Amino acid sequence: MEFCKTLGIGPFVPRFRPPIRDMRQDGNPIKPQEMKIMFAYFNNAELELIQPIGDGPWMDFLKQTGGGIQHLGFWVDDLDKTLSDLEKKGIKAKIIGRREKSIGGGMAYLDTLKYCGILIEIGETPAIYTPVMPKTN
Repeated sequence: MEFCKTLGIGPFVPRFRPPIRDMRQDGNPIKPQEMKIMFAYFNNAELELIQPIGDGPWMDFLKQTGGGIQHLGFWVDDLDKTLSDLEKKGIKAKIIGRREKSIGGGMAYLDTLKYCGILIEIGETPAIYTPVMPKTN
């Protein structure tokens, strides 16, 4: 956060997002990763800083790289439809997380490292949360 602040990015604030309950990596159930998350907003961008706590995919990334940009994220209207459309193009989800059915929404990290050197995250927002960023299709 301190480095970002020197670039004029901030302030950083926590933001409530309903927790992800059902997570799968490569189709296998995994325990949701505990993490601290802070957000900063500038122009039409949302910067999400993640500090993983304990074992999980985000800690794996931190151990492998020492930190840095892990993913770029985009909002979509329908996660399942978007995942289906992408799979037809040969792009599969590496990690999928869902919220409780009563809340809705979820996220997926696409297996895009071989294409662009970074993971792409797509997220469907629950009805009780309105993202700052506009949705893309």
